[in-house]
Parts: sequence; C-alpha cells; structure tokens
Amino acid sequence: LQARDVKGTTNAGQPLFAEIGEPTGFEMSSWIEFPEKELFIERGTTKHVLVEILIPENATPGGHFAGVFFTREAVQPEKSGAGIGFGVGSVFTFRVSGDIREEASLRSFYTEKVVYQKAEVNFLARVENEGNVLIRPRGLIEIWDMFGNEVTKVPVNEREGAVFPGGNRVFKETWKNQ
Repeated sequence: LQARDVKGTTNAGQPLFAEIGEPTGFEMSSWIEFPEKELFIERGTTKHVLVEILIPENATPGGHFAGVFFTREAVQPEKSGAGIGFGVGSVFTFRVSGDIREEASLRSFYTEKVVYQKAEVNFLARVENEGNVLIRPRGLIEIWDMFGNEVTKVPVNEREGAVFPGGNRVFKETWKNQ
C-alpha cells in the first residue's frame, strides 16, 4: 500500500502524481496511514482495507490531494528479460476549512477555424484556476443569428471536468446545426 501526492492534472483531467517527497503545495500523502502495510488477496475474494487520514492542526486551508495505491513491484529477472509491476488506486480529495479562494478566469475563448463551410463549430474555452481548491466550471455558450434571434445554447463542461488549483484546462464543446 502506498500514498502519493497529486501535483496537478493533464489537460484531459488525469491526475499527475508527485515523486515521493516532491513538494506540491497540496500535500496530503503524509496524512495517510495504513494499519496494514502489506496484504495478500486470494483470487476470487474481496478484502476491506482500512485507510486512516489524520489531518494535522496546522494544515493549510484549501484543497489537498493524494492517491492511494495497491502496488506490486516488478520482479527483476535473474539473467535477462523484463519484470512487470502494476498499481491500482483511487484519488482522495480533501478541503481544509479556512481561507478558501474559489477564483477562476476565462483566459481564452475561440473556435478552431475562422471560416466554416457548414454549421459544425468546435468552441474552446481555457479556464485558469486562481484559487486554492479544485473547481468544476460550467456554463452555456449562447448562439444567436444575425437578426438577434437565439439559435441555441451549448452547455460547457457537462461532464464536470475539474481544474486543479493554479492550473488551467481547455474545455472543447461542439455545436452541430442539423
């Protein structure tokens, strides 16, 4: 069993894990304890695993993120070949009370092309998280014709993708007029 801090996310929202001991500003792995350091699960069975999270008194306000993993190190071959290891885990997200800042900016909003031959437009919105907690921005793109009539509304980030504190993410939405 192993805990690692999350230091950010990819533009697609996958977590990026810090090396052990690497500062992130959102550390949480040192708060995690495993009463069982190792475990063995027989094939076809299940087992409950206790994970204790002890939040320190001096924890900084805002978001804290870590992954908890079940890992198996690769067995190193004695002469030649390759060893295969694996890790399966889950991300834990905590919000410590105090000076919470939920601040974000729309840094850019654009389309992939300037001129379109048909009504199929990809809109891209880059959102920057200037706060200290994870945010899940959502909104609507309103499309109007040249006569001032509303054509449609396109939801942005319906899947509730997150933006990590201090990070930015591009959300892509497509409008197709049938």
